[in-house]
Amino acid sequence: MTDVQIALLIVGILIGAILVVIIPKSIVIFRERNGKYSVDGDKRRELEDEQLNAEPEVITVHAEVIDMECGVKVFGTKLPRTVKYFIIKFKKDDQDILSIDVPEDCYDGFEVGLSGELTLVDGQLNSFVPDN
Repeated sequence: MTDVQIALLIVGILIGAILVVIIPKSIVIFRERNGKYSVDGDKRRELEDEQLNAEPEVITVHAEVIDMECGVKVFGTKLPRTVKYFIIKFKKDDQDILSIDVPEDCYDGFEVGLSGELTLVDGQLNSFVPDN
């Protein structure tokens, strides 16, 4: 090998070694800035376990259907997409009003003026048992 080839080989090895150090470090810095490493791994797993094992919040109240609303929302301009929404407003006995998103197949089972026992799990409709 000539002196020039040896020099180029050494330069190539140095550049490769620098890249091996710089690229992973820059990835770690990028992820830290984007919040991916804001909590260390063990702590993150503990938080995820707590969230998975948390008991759901269950609320049961007597309520009356006071309004029903459904429609379509359009999102985007170049490739618009539509989303159907179904909302039922309940008035609790203490006069508070709850606005609950319901699935499309449940929406037809309600009518304004219907009252009964409303059960919510984590703020989502679980059941509604009408009064007799």
